Amino acid sequence: MVRRVELFLLMLLITCSTAMAGTIYFADFEGTVGSEWSTTSTATTPAGCTTCTTFLGEFSNDTVVLTLSGLTPGVHVSISFDLFIIRSWDGNGESGWGPDTWTITLGDNTSYTYTFANGDGNTQTYPVANSSPGTGAIAENTLGYSFGTDQRDSAYRLTYSWYNPSDTATITFSASGLQGLSGFGYADELWGLDNVQMTANPEPSTAILLGTGVLAFILYRRQKRA
Repeated sequence: MVRRVELFLLMLLITCSTAMAGTIYFADFEGTVGSEWSTTSTATTPAGCTTCTTFLGEFSNDTVVLTLSGLTPGVHVSISFDLFIIRSWDGNGESGWGPDTWTITLGDNTSYTYTFANGDGNTQTYPVANSSPGTGAIAENTLGYSFGTDQRDSAYRLTYSWYNPSDTATITFSASGLQGLSGFGYADELWGLDNVQMTANPEPSTAILLGTGVLAFILYRRQKRA
């Protein structure tokens, strides 16, 4: 009977820990876009893609807002997503165009701004200043976008975390300095989002207290049996 109680408590600890940390939001934009997004515009990667998908976009010098409600207040949250950098982004603009910048503002108003570059002749600030084009990308030239005769696109998997004190969170994505129509007759320097996932992570102290309490009770029962 005692061993059954100990097993039950261990299972309770595992279940509670899993419940406190897990996915609370996910969107891959393969279907209807929810009202939590300020725009419902989606695009599908063109013919020639090897990474073919439907994503939120295409955007230029635009601002896109994600507003999530019904969250558990007072926890750390993380957001991860794929950022698509499409066509001839000029990064820091050494070749005379740009800079081409992209910004995310998290729920605690912390902002991160980067420049990105596709192709040679420029550097970018992601992940650090004066990085080569495509540094840190999970894929390059797989989405099927071209600029002239050259394939030009890259995808980045980005993750950010912050403490969220309320039951809502607002994340803002934006870009600036991007060109409109290119000399080839189509929109240049675009971006998009895909596979957006938010997870909740319990305060370390909460998990430690829960685990300590359960283990202490088990040790107490064993000492009492001895």
